[in-house]
Amino acid sequence: MTVHSTLLWDEGDVVLVDTGVPGMMAAIESEMEQAAVDIPYPFAI
Repeated sequence: MTVHSTLLWDEGDVVLVDTGVPGMMAAIESEMEQAAVDIPYPFAI
C-alpha cells in the first residue's frame, strides 16, 4: 500500500493532511525534521 500524506506550511502554520494510517507519526516527524519544519506541540486536531 502506498500512502501520500501531505504537509503544508508557511511562516506561521503547519498543516498535516493525514490519511489516518496507524503508526506513521514517527516517520512523519522524521521527514518534518529533515525539511526543517518546526513540529508544533501539542498538536491541534
